[in-house]
Amino acid sequence: METKNFLQSKKFKTLSLTLGAIAVALLIFWAGVAVGYHVAGFSYRFGDNYYRIFEDHSPSNLDAMHTNLPSGHGATGMVASIALPQIVITETNKTEKIILVTDKTIIRSGPNTITGTDIHTGDFIVVVGSPDANSQIDAEFIRIVPPPTDETQSTSTDTE
Repeated sequence: METKNFLQSKKFKTLSLTLGAIAVALLIFWAGVAVGYHVAGFSYRFGDNYYRIFEDHSPSNLDAMHTNLPSGHGATGMVASIALPQIVITETNKTEKIILVTDKTIIRSGPNTITGTDIHTGDFIVVVGSPDANSQIDAEFIRIVPPPTDETQSTSTDTE
């Protein structure tokens, strides 16, 4: 009888709600810590791989480091090699980037949607995606475009 009365008492309900709210708050805090840990781990590993993957910076080349930073979450360049699901492209500044192509990657040439097997060595592509932990780009969208002309390249390097 006493147990039944205690379980139905206002004190027990208040205690249960308080413990439930604390449990939910701890769960939210834990989720924030887990996401923060994941982001920090990515940043740490990305820093380790950055120059090995994107640029070859010897100590004598460090002055040029700030002018040759890669663009955000993508790449533009000529296809150097293809071994699907990986495509290696060479950008106009001679850096190489590894692009990962998945079934979800949208690939276009002009108005046509194509597959990864339709990309060939020597094609000039623009890639939009997200970098992964190995400093490779998980491609979400790839477009085959005409290669830049000499005038376009000299104009872009003059403005930098």
